[in-house]
Amino acid sequence: METIIRNGCAYRVEIEHDEDMGPPWEEHDGHGIVSAWTRRDKAPGEVIIARDGASRRYYDVAETLAQARRDGWGLGPDGLAALASRLGRSPTRREVAAEAVRQDCDRMRQWCADVWHWCGVIVKQLDEDGEETGETRSLWGIESDSGDYLDTVAGELADEMESERADAMADDIAASRPDLSPESRA
Repeated sequence: METIIRNGCAYRVEIEHDEDMGPPWEEHDGHGIVSAWTRRDKAPGEVIIARDGASRRYYDVAETLAQARRDGWGLGPDGLAALASRLGRSPTRREVAAEAVRQDCDRMRQWCADVWHWCGVIVKQLDEDGEETGETRSLWGIESDSGDYLDTVAGELADEMESERADAMADDIAASRPDLSPESRA
């Protein structure tokens, strides 16, 4: 828990586990084919991404690669540069798709191992005594290992609250002094 200050107003920032979000491959497009928990044997083209006793989750690399090639999965500029450096040449589309699938499989394995989870950023306005005022903003469904992005979200939520607070203050002033409003001067 940390406190941030915006225009002299303090806001408490909390990060909480988002229990309402499901597995990434169910929540968002662009992920590979992942099985439900099963006790069956691994099929050709699958890899185990999670175990729980005799149950397993499989990532279907073969089918996901076909999907990735069909849908044109790619890599960002840094990923392309890293792949080109590793290969010592520009990668082919097939190699780019294969790397995208490898990275996705690793990311889904990390989610299954709770290396990362979904979280929410909650920002609460504080009064002069450091007590919560009841004004709160939040954003949920963020990857917990998003680093600086979590701070950016917290800052944006505090800025949104600060802007609303300033607008409300201006409205209060206008209501108390209608003679100062631009409409009364016309």
